[in-house]
Amino acid sequence: MSTSMVATNTPAPPSPSPTESQTPKPTAAPTPTQIPPTPVPTSTDDPFSGRLLPDLETLPPTDLRLQFDSNSGRTLIRFSNSIWNSGPGILELIGKPDQTKDQIQVSQRVYAADQDIFDDYEVGEFVFHDHHNHWHLEQFSVYEVWAVDEKGSLEGLVSSGGKVSYCIMDVSKAEIDLSDQSVSTSRNYTNCEGRLQGLSVGWIDIYKSHYWGQWVDITSLDDGIYALISTVNPDHIIHEANVHNNTAITYFEIRELQLKHLGDIFFEEDHYLIPNSYLRP
Repeated sequence: MSTSMVATNTPAPPSPSPTESQTPKPTAAPTPTQIPPTPVPTSTDDPFSGRLLPDLETLPPTDLRLQFDSNSGRTLIRFSNSIWNSGPGILELIGKPDQTKDQIQVSQRVYAADQDIFDDYEVGEFVFHDHHNHWHLEQFSVYEVWAVDEKGSLEGLVSSGGKVSYCIMDVSKAEIDLSDQSVSTSRNYTNCEGRLQGLSVGWIDIYKSHYWGQWVDITSLDDGIYALISTVNPDHIIHEANVHNNTAITYFEIRELQLKHLGDIFFEEDHYLIPNSYLRP
């Protein structure tokens, strides 16, 4: 259940930090799937009528490489993962500490077009990540490796990194024209503390390949061509304008313990099937 309220204090946005030297570029402008809702509710059946929801999209994974763990005997495929917000609304997560349970409950704050009215929706909790030494939202993405046939169609899941938690923040501005939407000109979410995280419209959150957890175990894979698939918000815990554009894919080949990244459009007919296990009817 949501509770409408009026914001009384709007914090000044943090100072911008140095930009990334290598920023993933969306390959094309996203196709709008709905007209941004008006500030005036038009239907009592739609809890988000009159609100601006974020639209999270995953970019094809990059910087693929193999890592051999001599201690465990495992072979891992490492990669960088990028998630961006194509709007029309910001993703803002508010942490509320519960000292009795030693938890930080998280609410997604969804704003109206004028930013003065908003609703809060409970979406999970922030958990302290020992390896990253800051707070993460649980189950934000999932990484999978799928077998493919000679045409590029997905044949079956062969390995998964499981659902991973994220610190969600503005890292780099997307190099794409979103002039018709509320693109932020500066970084508004800049740290991983447990009270405020988020992703501004037109901004990308990047998890680089050397970060802990940026891998899938492929020890048991035979030589061949595979698809690496990344999906943001797999359980739809975040309220979005569109959940059907959350998945991205790229292909790689394993031959004699060597990895070759084939790219996100490798097959001539681009004939791959996005797994629909995370898509609601």
